[in-house]
Amino acid sequence: SYVEWYQKKYYQDLRDDYLTPDEWSALGETRAFLQPFWKITQLTEGRYATLDRSLFTMDVLHKHYTQAFQKHSGNATLRSCIAASWAVFDKYYQLTDESPAYGAAIILHPSRRVAHIKKNWPKSWHKPVLDGVRKHWKDYYHELPLPTTTPQLRDEIRRLDEYDLLARELDVVSPSMSELDEYDAFTTQPPIVIDCSPLSWWLREEQQQTYPRLSRMAVDILSIPAMSAEPERVFSGARRTISWDRCQLGSRTIERGECMKSWIKSGITQGYPVDLLEAEGIEDNNVEGLDDSAGWQSSNPDSV
Repeated sequence: SYVEWYQKKYYQDLRDDYLTPDEWSALGETRAFLQPFWKITQLTEGRYATLDRSLFTMDVLHKHYTQAFQKHSGNATLRSCIAASWAVFDKYYQLTDESPAYGAAIILHPSRRVAHIKKNWPKSWHKPVLDGVRKHWKDYYHELPLPTTTPQLRDEIRRLDEYDLLARELDVVSPSMSELDEYDAFTTQPPIVIDCSPLSWWLREEQQQTYPRLSRMAVDILSIPAMSAEPERVFSGARRTISWDRCQLGSRTIERGECMKSWIKSGITQGYPVDLLEAEGIEDNNVEGLDDSAGWQSSNPDSV
């Protein structure tokens, strides 16, 4: 390579910093070991990274540590470095057991579910996480009130004749979720391939109707950022909203402005009137009902 050619040509000048072939080999092995860490950092610090990536990527690292420790059994130096790193990683890996949210993010991912745990985790780990997630479901979501049936739907049910009512009782395609535990119904199904993020999948109308309570739990869990990087970026960006000449903005106004800015950047509001307002350059003081204190009148789309 060019680096090797350069070293040989200027060896006298570089002799104190010259790298031997063995040292180059050690650097290559170190780089290969660290590559998954770099990739996982990119995957979990982004704007759209949510909690489902946290424990999954830690599972990837756990497998990486296991394989690397065996692969480099003949390299005492690198093996000791891997062992020290593994000890630190294991500390944080075990901390995920303290909250059911991490396990729930795996189980509620339509492409992973319980199958991921049964395939990739030691059997002794299964019961604690499954019991913890189920308890969270039972305590906070299992008894959530469902929307009442609309009058139009009630009228439709009343118009069913005797045959239709009997035939409905024999239906095996879509039994009423009132007769099933939504959590059991979802987790016992095999994983499926999805064409979107798990959060977007749960926000679809068909999932909301099929799992009215479980979808609430899934949205709550899968909305949690994988890292604090993006919330910190949003927080730091608030300084542009609260300039020196806008110090009287109320807290609710600032909150709404930051939410709107984040929604516009992420595309959540695409197709809604807010995009039309931004495109036409209409100032915020022409939008009614957005402020609860003085100061909003001085804002504009470019400064939000």
